[in-house]
Amino acid sequence: MTVRPVLHWPDKRLRTPAADVAEITDDVRAIWDDMIDVMEAMPGVGLAAVQIGVMQRLAVVDASDTRGKAVRMANPEVLHASVQPREHEEASPCLPGVSAKITRPRAVTVRFLNEAGEIDPEKLAALRARMCSAEGAQASGEGSGRGSGGRRRGGGMFGGNPEDTRARYFLSLNHNITLENEVLLSQNGPLFDQLDGDGLAGGAIPRHTARLEGGIFKQGYGLRLSGNYIGEARLNGSGLPGSSDLFYGDLATFDIRVFADLGQVLKKEEGWLDSFRVSFRVDNVFDARRRVEDENGVVPDAFQPFRIDPTGRYIGVDLRKAF
Repeated sequence: MTVRPVLHWPDKRLRTPAADVAEITDDVRAIWDDMIDVMEAMPGVGLAAVQIGVMQRLAVVDASDTRGKAVRMANPEVLHASVQPREHEEASPCLPGVSAKITRPRAVTVRFLNEAGEIDPEKLAALRARMCSAEGAQASGEGSGRGSGGRRRGGGMFGGNPEDTRARYFLSLNHNITLENEVLLSQNGPLFDQLDGDGLAGGAIPRHTARLEGGIFKQGYGLRLSGNYIGEARLNGSGLPGSSDLFYGDLATFDIRVFADLGQVLKKEEGWLDSFRVSFRVDNVFDARRRVEDENGVVPDAFQPFRIDPTGRYIGVDLRKAF
């Protein structure tokens, strides 16, 4: 059963062009989070915002084996499609119980805005390529709701089984190690090794980063956990009198969000409780702040922890109603 209600064919919104996303805001990120919740609860491998009635060109895709690696896309655009086709059996939550064999390119190159608001070209192959081809059209409002969705997973199609009350969960932990990060500004110019402290953008580049994503969803209730780790780094001083190397400590932060979709919990498919979500969230649970020191072990005024992160731990309650 879905977290947000999914539109069913022939709802005219499935054939209505969606609006471009002008910028990536907190509201857009919240919509992405809702879409991932819907996708995981089905479970499925992709979803467009249009399919849950949000008329913006947004899509999410997670074709990873371990889950928790959803690609968030705004204004997706297919730049290139391979000539080699591949056939899959597909289904859509917009047409529950219906599936068909669809032929799509084996791989595509997609351009889109990512979470940082940057244009991100990414080559998506195999299953992810199939999903982007479908979700890209659906995100633009060009689809009918018939061809977008996922193939069979765990005995059920993308649309899920309304009588299946089992919990859905995912957990993913990724650790990235940057082996090299060098910049040559001109052919005969100096080589900047950013991992060795040479700075170009005013910040230090860590060698190690990690990301944790997890969640569990059951009959309208859900819990999401995310964590982010940034390793130690150094930023070299200019060498002028009074300058100093800066040493950035590592930082680990964790966020928790617990939510309930009241319409689903109370079985209200009509009225103001339908598509009404209550969330309790704690960002930066342990109130962690990164420490930056100079060569003498002193924290410069500009890098005082409360200047780097004035908020620290954030506790809040979100009330959201989808119309």
